[in-house]
Amino acid sequence: MRGETSIYVWRNKLEKLRDPNMEQDEKEDAVFKALKYSFDKLNLNHQLCFLRCSLYPEDFKIGKKELVERFISEELVNIRKSRQSQLDQGYSILNKIVNVCLLESVDEFLVKMHDLVRSMALQITKGKNLVISGLHLKEIPNEGEWTKDLEKVSLMHNSIMEIQDGMSPNCPNLMTLILHQNPLTFLPDSFFLQLDNLCSLDLSDTRIEKSPNSVSNLENLKALNLRYCWMLGTGIKNVPQGMEELVNLRSLSLIETDFLVILPEGLFLNFPLLQYLHLPFQMKAPAEEISRLKLLEQFWGRMQNVSDFSKCIRCRQNQLTIFIIMVDSGVNKYYGPGFMYEANRNELILHQCDLKNEEKDDLSKLFHDIQFLGLENCKGLSNSLLDDFPRLNKPSSLKVLKISKCGEIECFLTNKQFLTANQELELRFLSLSNLEEIKLIGLQNFIGLIQNIGAAIEPPLPQATVFSSLQSLSIWRCNKMRKLGLPLSEFQNIEEISIEECIEIEEIIEVREGEGRVVSLPKLKVLGLLYLPRLKSICNSTMSCASIERIELVACRELKKLPLYFDPISPQTLKEILVGKGGKEWWESLEWKHPTHGHLLQPLVRFTPL
Repeated sequence: MRGETSIYVWRNKLEKLRDPNMEQDEKEDAVFKALKYSFDKLNLNHQLCFLRCSLYPEDFKIGKKELVERFISEELVNIRKSRQSQLDQGYSILNKIVNVCLLESVDEFLVKMHDLVRSMALQITKGKNLVISGLHLKEIPNEGEWTKDLEKVSLMHNSIMEIQDGMSPNCPNLMTLILHQNPLTFLPDSFFLQLDNLCSLDLSDTRIEKSPNSVSNLENLKALNLRYCWMLGTGIKNVPQGMEELVNLRSLSLIETDFLVILPEGLFLNFPLLQYLHLPFQMKAPAEEISRLKLLEQFWGRMQNVSDFSKCIRCRQNQLTIFIIMVDSGVNKYYGPGFMYEANRNELILHQCDLKNEEKDDLSKLFHDIQFLGLENCKGLSNSLLDDFPRLNKPSSLKVLKISKCGEIECFLTNKQFLTANQELELRFLSLSNLEEIKLIGLQNFIGLIQNIGAAIEPPLPQATVFSSLQSLSIWRCNKMRKLGLPLSEFQNIEEISIEECIEIEEIIEVREGEGRVVSLPKLKVLGLLYLPRLKSICNSTMSCASIERIELVACRELKKLPLYFDPISPQTLKEILVGKGGKEWWESLEWKHPTHGHLLQPLVRFTPL
């Protein structure tokens, strides 16, 4: 009844529920009526999306992203709009259902349906939906339960291993079939022969080794999900036979199908309506075919080189709104920093690419509207990364940068570049200002974020754009780095600093002349310093970290002093201090800025076997 403002309606419902003569069954019936009242007030489109949620198991936590994608694949949103508009509409519908209390919000990414609400939904769809999900079912329901009136069947999260040969359900109205997360290895050719109107088929996270030939009969199929088909044994080496007949496909997911290595030439040209295409990253995507899909808006896959990537972006620049692409020119399998798989975020990883010899026009397309960039084992980069930004089209949209094993990089920018950043408001500085996360792994020649930081200049520069949005900084195995090169005035939004296995680093933060006696990192929550055998100083001045929650200190035996300043009465935000194996004696010998800090923090210390 959320949204109902009439006092008369609320008073009437309350009176009925308070009636002492009402039996328990009657009270439950009253609750059902109240829930049904909320359901009835939704428009038809919202009702259908709500009922779709009941296909999941009882008490199941449902991913919002997954749910919205299901709304789209089953055409519960406006199919005439763009993919981005469909996503926007899907999330809007989901929020509406949560706001009227028919779904519970678990957190930012998950929702769930209360048992009573799910029972009501199953009651409403009785006869049209067959839902046996999350009940450890070992055999598929017999053909007698597959009635002609069924529109949706959900058998997800069960233990079904195979479907008996010859089974052929006669369900002319069936539009959605979900067999997700079953150890299913076999589907007989007969199974799809009488499912002519099937629009959405979900076989994701099963162990099928091949799809039956009868899949070619599904001319109305618009969404096919084969994601996470790990396929034990021989696995699928070719796409399902007859797939080229599925001319109405709008959504196709083959991500994480590890054994799928061959695509028939010209396959995707059979799918002119395709909007959503996810291919496995071990397979080279046919760039020419992808670039000719005029309706494609969301794409995940691997391109052979920068030129192929540029071709796709150039052809679909105003249309390809969501993509995750790996450009891999190497022969070794990619084991890099990893994709983020974030909803509605464009991600690009370059693996074993030589950028020095790429065409300028191709390079200019690399950073077109991306939020995540990974560089893994690449050549042709400058020793100062900022020098590469102009030729890489000034990635002002970039939020996350992960770099691994790129030996030419020595720093992000030189001291001269840093000191002129405020005076030269070039777009390449703005690219650094938008970065929210930096992760550096195994950069053998990296010596610091800013090379050779010198004395502060006078008069002090205004708040620079460099690194001003950075929230997370992680550096691992950069063994030439002696100082982090951290310009304090640029890191007022930093929330997490993690330095690990950098064997030469001696100091994290160096306060320059004229910067004051107290270093303030007001938003810092996590400080992790692990396996730094030569670290002698975190900071050469006092550090004020008013938001600090967790400190990790593992194998930093040369560190003698913690310059952190806390409220002497109580460090209210700090919850845990993790100290590595054999560190008790070392911890007790540490010097503190305030004589009571060691005793005050002792209850928060946890010694680990690390």
